[in-house]
Amino acid sequence: MKYVLLILTIVGAMQCYSDIEIVRGETVADESSIKQLTLHCPPGHKVVGSGWSALDPTNAILDGMINYSQPSYDGSSWTFNASNHSSYSTQWKLNSSISCMEQEKLDSDYIITGETELNRAKVKQFKLNCPVGKKVVSAGWAALDGSGSIIEGQVGYSMPDFRGEGWTVNVENTSAYTSLWRLQLKVICLE
Repeated sequence: MKYVLLILTIVGAMQCYSDIEIVRGETVADESSIKQLTLHCPPGHKVVGSGWSALDPTNAILDGMINYSQPSYDGSSWTFNASNHSSYSTQWKLNSSISCMEQEKLDSDYIITGETELNRAKVKQFKLNCPVGKKVVSAGWAALDGSGSIIEGQVGYSMPDFRGEGWTVNVENTSAYTSLWRLQLKVICLE
């Protein structure tokens, strides 16, 4: 019998919130190659986190790829674009969840947005920090063309830093449409 020892180090403490509401949704299961789903927070709430999966019609997890995942500018919703890369099943659905918090508990500037310059670099990495005194709790990214339209991108890395002060994302432009693009990152920062 093998045992695995897991050691966790707590590098900082954040306040726990009991007033989080989870909103779930999914698309229909079919053979569409790319699917988009936008989930909205209930009235009086704003989005503070998200998650997604590509599932077959029986809810088995498939090999999916997220092409876009970002909160709206005002925090009222989160949009996901994903594609199915599974050889197991061409029938699939995009399943997503968002975490929503009461708006009155959030600062008006809790979503910080930044982006790289518009150029033809195949892979871009970008880090965005929260204002001093706040911690990053979630982030979303987008590969965008010169007009701001979504293009296909593949995320290779998306993580908060070890202090929880910022988030770094690494994205490759996989679009057949254009090689001229920019990487946009939105971080969600709470006290």
